[in-house]
Parts: sequence; structure tokens; C-alpha cells
Amino acid sequence: MKGAATLVHGKALVANKVSSEAQYVCIGSTSQSSCNENSKDAVRVKCGFPDATEDGILRALDGTFSKDGTSDWTYKFKKWESGATQILVSVKGMTPPDAYQTEKPETYTNQCYVFYNTPCYEATDPQHHGNLGGTQIKVFTDGC
Repeated sequence: MKGAATLVHGKALVANKVSSEAQYVCIGSTSQSSCNENSKDAVRVKCGFPDATEDGILRALDGTFSKDGTSDWTYKFKKWESGATQILVSVKGMTPPDAYQTEKPETYTNQCYVFYNTPCYEATDPQHHGNLGGTQIKVFTDGC
């Protein structure tokens, strides 16, 4: 996940798509000038990093993901009222929690998943105040 985010970030830097607004970077054969959300190789980016969405980090990973556990990788997508998003990815047969929350240990204790957060999210709540910067990737393996 970190490698995919880094590769997409390099493409975004070259294409000058590093604003906090959602944009698309094409990572395959589509030229950047004609790249849009409908391009099959387009990855949604924010601040130049894959967004925590299905058409963001999951597309950058180029794997087979499902919400129902029918593929090799299972994922859950969480969109908070604040606009922040999360993707939680686990191997087939394991179910990630609905969301990662630092104040709820049950979302990260005895779990088996990788967490990816919205890049450059401007948090306004007291617990997560300020800009979170680039990407946040956390790996939880004590439940695997």
C-alpha cells in the first residue's frame, strides 16, 4: 500500500496534481491531459496521494477487492460526517472493523487489517486537530 501510494504520488507531482481538491492521475497508458474519472487507469488523488476511496488507493493497488469477502481481499469504506474517509483492507476470511477509531481499542486490538486514511485531511476536532499530512497507513496483525 505504501509503495502504491508513493508511485502514484510521483505521477501526481509530475502532473502537478497536488492540491487538496480531488483530481485524477492516470497510472497507465492514458495521457495526463486526457485523464479523468472515467479513464480506466485513473486514480483519485488528494494532495498528490491516492484518496482513501475505491477509485483511489484500491485502484492504485490494482488488486481484486470486495466488500463481501468473495475476493482475495476484503475491504470496508467509511466516510465520516466531517468528510474524512478510510479504507480498511484485510485478507479473505478476515473481516476488518467498520472503521478505525483511536479512542475505541476494539477497532485495533486483536484485528487483522491495513488502514488507509484520507490524505491531507484538515481535521477540526480537538482530538485530531490540524492537517494530518500525506498518507496514514497503519497495520494491525495481532488478530491474524
